[in-house]
Amino acid sequence: MNEVETKILWEKEPPPIVNNHPCVWNLVLEDIKNPRFNHPSQEKIYSLFIEDVKKRDEFGFSKYKTRLQPFNGRKSMKDLYEELLDAVVYSRQTLYEEEKNQVIQTLDSNFYILGMTYIYTTILDCALRLKFMLEKKKENQNNV
Repeated sequence: MNEVETKILWEKEPPPIVNNHPCVWNLVLEDIKNPRFNHPSQEKIYSLFIEDVKKRDEFGFSKYKTRLQPFNGRKSMKDLYEELLDAVVYSRQTLYEEEKNQVIQTLDSNFYILGMTYIYTTILDCALRLKFMLEKKKENQNNV
């Protein structure tokens, strides 16, 4: 598939426009502040997650020269759908690899396969729901 054919399938979104709205990563951090931990490992994972959020924010800034903000001129539902499609195939790939690497069933190997199965089916369900919402939105816009 050449670049023209790819563009027809996936219209590229414009670079984000800087505005006065809050940064979305800050909204996420606000949503998850003051967690309750039931196990010591949860606190460690939470701290690592916060580090990843900050790194991802920095990566986006270095790529786009602005932090992610609402109303930035891009279609966020379209961006989300494309990211979910990637997540669908990456999670399915991981599940396949975990299943193929499982020589002997152990509690750990079963834990990973069950966890990846849950993640894969959840992401797949989210992608399908979002596709439905995108089509309904398009349908509603065409009826106006």
